[in-house]
Amino acid sequence: MLVERARTISELSELIRCVHSGRGGVAVITGPAAVGKTELTHSLAEIAEEDDLEVLRARMCVPGGQGRRGLFEQLAESLRRQPGRSAGTFAGEKPENSDGAYALAGGTAAENPLRAAEEIARYAHRQPLLVVIDDLHHADPDSLDGILHLVRACRTARIMMVLVASDCSYEQMPLFHAELLRAPHYRRVRLRPLSRLAVAEVVAESLGSEVAERSAADYYRYSGGNPLALRALIQEWSSTRFTDEAGPETARGGTLAPGKVSALAVFTSLHRSGPQAMAVARGMALLGPAAGLDLLCQLLRSTPEDVTRHLQDLEAAGVLDGFRFRHPGVAQVLLTDPDFHDLRELHLAAAALLDADGHSALRVARHLIAADIVAEPWTVAVLRESAREAAGHNDWDFALKCLRLALRGALTDEERGLVVSEFLRVGWRQNPARVTKHFQECFELQQKGHVPDAETLTLLTIFLWHGHVEDAVTMLLDVADRCADGPLRTEIQTFLDWARLSHPGLLDRIRRADEQLLNRLLETSSDSLRPLTSLSLALCETGHTNVPATAQEVLAAGD
Repeated sequence: MLVERARTISELSELIRCVHSGRGGVAVITGPAAVGKTELTHSLAEIAEEDDLEVLRARMCVPGGQGRRGLFEQLAESLRRQPGRSAGTFAGEKPENSDGAYALAGGTAAENPLRAAEEIARYAHRQPLLVVIDDLHHADPDSLDGILHLVRACRTARIMMVLVASDCSYEQMPLFHAELLRAPHYRRVRLRPLSRLAVAEVVAESLGSEVAERSAADYYRYSGGNPLALRALIQEWSSTRFTDEAGPETARGGTLAPGKVSALAVFTSLHRSGPQAMAVARGMALLGPAAGLDLLCQLLRSTPEDVTRHLQDLEAAGVLDGFRFRHPGVAQVLLTDPDFHDLRELHLAAAALLDADGHSALRVARHLIAADIVAEPWTVAVLRESAREAAGHNDWDFALKCLRLALRGALTDEERGLVVSEFLRVGWRQNPARVTKHFQECFELQQKGHVPDAETLTLLTIFLWHGHVEDAVTMLLDVADRCADGPLRTEIQTFLDWARLSHPGLLDRIRRADEQLLNRLLETSSDSLRPLTSLSLALCETGHTNVPATAQEVLAAGD
């Protein structure tokens, strides 16, 4: 994975070799997360050990973390582990040295970084050192003072220091970096993701030239040259190409199908990028295709300058390509991260932003469903509209989710009548057995005038299908009384023409409630259904006196 690092390694190796002659040096390695900074230090450590330098390593930790050891405590521990060392003293020295010059107990290192730095520098007069400090951007002020003290000692002590930091460290600690410019033999190295050519070389080395020729472009497209993501993609392909789970294209050798392992590798890169960059990535994942600078700033309550900087950092790390993730599985990993504690609140905020920005009800509703919150009056209207759109695409499951959430809102009786009736209609299409618990509420709302008449006529079929004939008759008569001469008259007649044939018992119940209704409907029934209506009426008459004549009429109408 050290492709394109050869020149950097050569330059830093020269500094390491100069340590023996008493010329210390300082190198600062920066760059986006997971581009190989730590891996580079491991290579330098191997070179240093081959050149008879002792290697001391330490990693700065996020301030306030429990169980975190200080920088110079780690260096002291690293030094005590060197061959020939006894606890609390340097090699070759007695624990009770008269001047105590080389005593470096853990307590001393923690309580007085400057003294610890001096003692490390004095030891370097005996044994040349390579001191590697990772994640410098997490350093506290006392540790930074100790580091600068050790850097100044490099002028006369045989110490090569390698400091690894994120790009943001230049903004977090500008005075520290300014001071480093005065250090002897100072080098600044900024690592970048691997180029397309380097990715192809890595793929060829790992999987063969044939695979590289066919798939190197995909490896670069999904990894962005990020070494961690690239390695995971290669391992994924290697572990699945001979399994039954691998697709036919993969089995033929080389077609790349990014999976969860490589998505988790990118997720790791995001964590290493810091909390602010992670927040931007989460906002990107949450907004999806709607993500843009303005919406991200509003969602994160941040400035365009800050958001733009983090977007650029993530693009430089190979994670983003504009406003989309290179790896198709990263967004899902981000949204299912158990440490994403404010996910629901951000989903609700995103819904409000997208609604105000004029996005589709479906897109807004998906955030409301994810938030599982319906606290604002506008959300009910969005959920109802989204349910209609989803039903129009035969997505009955999502439509039902929208209506179920809407029912949890603070609804007026009129709003509840609309939502309940829509819930019955949509739910019946998905699973008729699951809507019966809402029948009584729907009936009561309809009787109070909170269900539109047109919606009631649609629901009658559902009520009859479940055997709620009495409720259906009551609702029908209620609508018929108001709409006998209105625009719904034809719909009522058409429904009755169908229902009397499908539910013969309905006729008798209607007759008992309003014996004149059937005669009025017979007079205005549609031409195509009037003979069948007459036959249905005749069959329901006592004695069936008109059945033969009516049957003859039906047969004649069919000729």
